[in-house]
Amino acid sequence: MPSSLPRRNCKVRLSLTSFATLAFPTYPLGRLPHQLFRGLVERSLALRPASSRDHQVVLSIEGSDKFVASFAASIATGQATLPRRDFHPLKHTHSRRTNKSNLLDVEPVIIGLIPFFTLFTLEKPMSTPKIPQTDSIVELTVYVVSDATGDTAQRMVGAALAQFQDAPVRLARRTHVRTPRQVRAVVREARGGQAIIIHTLVADELRRAMQAEARLQNVDALDLMGPILERLATHLKIAPQEKPGLYQAMTEAKTREIEAVSFAFRHDDGQNVQNLDRAEVVLVGVSRTKKTPTVLYLAYRGWFAANVPLVPEVPPPDALLKLPAERVFCLAIAPETLQQLRRARAEEESIPLQPYASLEQIRAELAYADNLCRQHRWQRIDVTCKSVEEAAREIIELLQAG
Repeated sequence: MPSSLPRRNCKVRLSLTSFATLAFPTYPLGRLPHQLFRGLVERSLALRPASSRDHQVVLSIEGSDKFVASFAASIATGQATLPRRDFHPLKHTHSRRTNKSNLLDVEPVIIGLIPFFTLFTLEKPMSTPKIPQTDSIVELTVYVVSDATGDTAQRMVGAALAQFQDAPVRLARRTHVRTPRQVRAVVREARGGQAIIIHTLVADELRRAMQAEARLQNVDALDLMGPILERLATHLKIAPQEKPGLYQAMTEAKTREIEAVSFAFRHDDGQNVQNLDRAEVVLVGVSRTKKTPTVLYLAYRGWFAANVPLVPEVPPPDALLKLPAERVFCLAIAPETLQQLRRARAEEESIPLQPYASLEQIRAELAYADNLCRQHRWQRIDVTCKSVEEAAREIIELLQAG
């Protein structure tokens, strides 16, 4: 008889292989009925060397899934009592009572359960297995596969490899993999050596092709993107677009927006005119024609925009006159509307009304701007009855049409 058993009705943790895992929660904890538990321990310890009789019982034969789901799950989690006396998991004749104990002889049940359980840990937490150290060093090739640039996968791989100091690893980056044929080519490249494939393919078709080919070629392939997409789709109840490169495009768009806003501030009101050739659109006009707010609106939409004021007493800069006409837009406004805007500004900033808000001065400035617009064939945008958004959208439409 083996040494003393763990205490009565001990709490257990179990792990299963194959699809039987679906029959249980992630970490099912429960209490085995005392008689079945005692019989399992006695039976398993009796089959093992005396030197290894500890609190771990390893049962590693695989078997049927249906039996686990219907019978073993309820027993292991403590949700059912002992099986009926006439229950025969492996066609044993029947259960019987022994003369040495009042316990039910559960040998038939034990034999029935052995094919399904991989590990019972009795009051002992599961730990990470220790990898034996060897003198031989084999270089591992990690294939980072992506349908876009591969930056996401490479950052994750790099974070993981940081935990393995001085590990002999070579990274092989395979980007813009967007067809099943390309997927199969990468897998075949990785076969036959010490290699692993880590991929972030967003298209379900490509992930399935990767899984199938990796199994066929016996190559270890790890899907980083698929489980996340599936879990999010379940919770959001929305199907993913499965378009490669969307995150990269979003990142680039945000970066461009930040750069465009910075450019607009640096080139506002005629500043740094020597760099006007970098601008995608330049707004010109007399004072108070909504140049600055319109430029900022364009910048927040990713356009590199600048503005230059037109003043009759000051000739326009040469850099402006050298620009292609389709990139320059002259903002015009009705004289009476402009007069109201200038009066409001003069009162707020204590600017003399004459000649700044004089209707005669305003008409002269607008005529000067119109002449330059016709002379250089700039496009004219009337902003009299338009908001900043409306004027900016009109400019964007003209730019995209050109």
